[in-house]
Amino acid sequence: MRNEQLSIFKAIGIIFMVVGHSGCPELLYNFIYLFHMPLFYFGSGYFFKAKYKDEKLGFIKRKIKGLYFPYVKYGLIFLLLHNVFYFLNIYNDQYGFHGGVSKVYSLSDFTFLALKLVKFGRLERLVSGYWFLSSLFMVNILFLFLYSISSKFSPSKALRLSGFMGLLLFFIGYFMHQNQVVLPQNLTREMIMLPLFWLGAYAGSRKIPVNRYAVVLSFLVLVVCGHFGTLNLSISAIVNPYFFAIVSLCGCYMVFGISKAMLKSPTLSHALLYTGDKTMIILTFHFLSMKLVSLLIIAIYGLEIAHLAEFPVIESAKGLWWMVYTVVGVTVPMLAACASKRGFTYVRTKITRV
Repeated sequence: MRNEQLSIFKAIGIIFMVVGHSGCPELLYNFIYLFHMPLFYFGSGYFFKAKYKDEKLGFIKRKIKGLYFPYVKYGLIFLLLHNVFYFLNIYNDQYGFHGGVSKVYSLSDFTFLALKLVKFGRLERLVSGYWFLSSLFMVNILFLFLYSISSKFSPSKALRLSGFMGLLLFFIGYFMHQNQVVLPQNLTREMIMLPLFWLGAYAGSRKIPVNRYAVVLSFLVLVVCGHFGTLNLSISAIVNPYFFAIVSLCGCYMVFGISKAMLKSPTLSHALLYTGDKTMIILTFHFLSMKLVSLLIIAIYGLEIAHLAEFPVIESAKGLWWMVYTVVGVTVPMLAACASKRGFTYVRTKITRV
């Protein structure tokens, strides 16, 4: 049965993610990056159940299907389309991300990158947000391992023990990151993310009370913290463990409380529930969808078409363009998914009747 509060929780998270990629004002960017990625680790952990320690194979299979397969599937699709995107100026050798430009791939480039991809390797820029899928996959497996060990020592205290071990791994991972010790598959980063997953598992195992004053206080704490730094979990940048703990707890609690409040509005909750069910689609296609806005900006301001390769947005576009990027980045993938589903249903119906 779907947990509607967590579906809205995910929807808010994915909307914040798109806003963070939209070229929004720096203050808003710093605020969002304090907590928007912790939301997804928390949300995944929320659905972890004690029974999974006895269903390890089934649990791993579900994670392969839900995280690894989409990573490889869409990673390969966007890789194969690389030269098409280059021809369309979505990639080019003039603009890119932080000075990184692109080139036309050869057959050997395709082969090399495809082999890396199946090992959770390098992604095409348009699906670079998929780093999170590989991270979440590894965090799920690591936590399952910790919980299984904990349950052998004390079944009744397995969640607490796994939390303690996760916290220990967090500090080890943080120490290794600070000293530039690199482990395969970014394991140092995933060790740092473990407490977020445990926090979700803990919240999912009991009823968490929501106090509106505590929600407001969490928001105010985040506003203050935003003036001292922000997070970038893709590169394990957490400022320090105390800062990371405070902003993650406050962010998750704030959005958890907002999600519960949203359930009281039928219209708004319906829209957010639909969005929450389409988080993977939005994650996959929001960067590509935002190119439509870049095309519009190029047409309006008479820019060279090469600016289409600026990533994720055209930097010179000021004002409220970030809002347009956000709306398009969220809605176009959902509309495209809905249209394709209806199209397939229509074709299937026609074929069946024949």
